[in-house]
Amino acid sequence: MLKDYSGQIYGNIEVLEMTNKRKRGYVVYKCKCNKCKRIFENSIEQYRKRAKQGILTMTCGCYDRHYCNFYKNGLSKTRLRHIYDNMKSRCYNPNNKEYKNYGKRGITVCKEWLDKEKGFEIFYNWAINNGYQDNLSIDRINVDGNYEPKNCKWSDFEEQINNRTNTVKFEYNGITKTLTKWAREYNIPIVTLRSRIARGWNIERALNEKIHKNYKGKHNKQFYKYNNIEEDNE
Repeated sequence: MLKDYSGQIYGNIEVLEMTNKRKRGYVVYKCKCNKCKRIFENSIEQYRKRAKQGILTMTCGCYDRHYCNFYKNGLSKTRLRHIYDNMKSRCYNPNNKEYKNYGKRGITVCKEWLDKEKGFEIFYNWAINNGYQDNLSIDRINVDGNYEPKNCKWSDFEEQINNRTNTVKFEYNGITKTLTKWAREYNIPIVTLRSRIARGWNIERALNEKIHKNYKGKHNKQFYKYNNIEEDNE
């Protein structure tokens, strides 16, 4: 007498009832996929074998079809995918050179973005709906907080530098800012400002001393170009 496996659950497959049909010599059952709620008929031998191996992620194929369409559009090779993979690596890979500033400090990625099945898709949709652009990078609002929707935003390079825990700030006229922000406000190349501070100048002199008219170094020109600042030729 055949054993009836009705009522058994293998991963996301729930076996509903036995039918009189056969498929390759095996009994065909009416089943339900608890992932997409689809009712279908199939032999359950493949599900039983995978369950014995400890694999409990079986579906009717909806997951595979969904992700085939998702990745078919090239999303697995986008800049966002690279950002997503690096974010996880910084938090969970001790061999990542940035791990000491993230994972070792207890910084983690939220569960919904880590989900093995839909983590990247959820992250992708959040990014697109929250201001992602190709010239921006993911940034945490609270540098001691985790990677999660409420604590993340998309920032340009300067914003990220200003948000780092090791950024040194200087006070002038009762206002405290990073050197990068002071440089932008006073129209001074950042390399010049850093050099002056390194030589022992106080912040007031470093900001107000005129730059020699013939000093147009490579890094200064890059600074002007990056920050969309006109060079002072006086």
